Amino acid sequence: MRMYEIANAEDQLGLLRIIMNNTWSAISQQASTQAKQKAAEASKPKAKAPKVPKPKAVKLPQRPTPSPIPQQTRPAPPAVTKPVSQPKTIAPSKPKAQPTINTRSPEEQRMFQAYLRGETPKPL
Repeated sequence: MRMYEIANAEDQLGLLRIIMNNTWSAISQQASTQAKQKAAEASKPKAKAPKVPKPKAVKLPQRPTPSPIPQQTRPAPPAVTKPVSQPKTIAPSKPKAQPTINTRSPEEQRMFQAYLRGETPKPL
């Protein structure tokens, strides 16, 4: 089959008009079939899912609560007298001075104290 070129402007417009009319008619036909399908689906009664019976709550038998056991009064232990001893005299000792080692600069100490208070994150 041979195709001839349409050189006439009127024929070109006629061809374009035919193409556009056919395209629009195809689109409108699709739209109408989709509308019919939606209407058919809407008119159908929806199948309800079968209801699943809820499990019944099982009541456990209550056990009797034991009554509190009355506390027996214990007899007081016999009083024991201790011999009085003479207080010992202890010579006071000198407190040992612990050496303080400070290897941090004052700025590092401030940063560490701020970290302990939660004000700044710990430096890496």
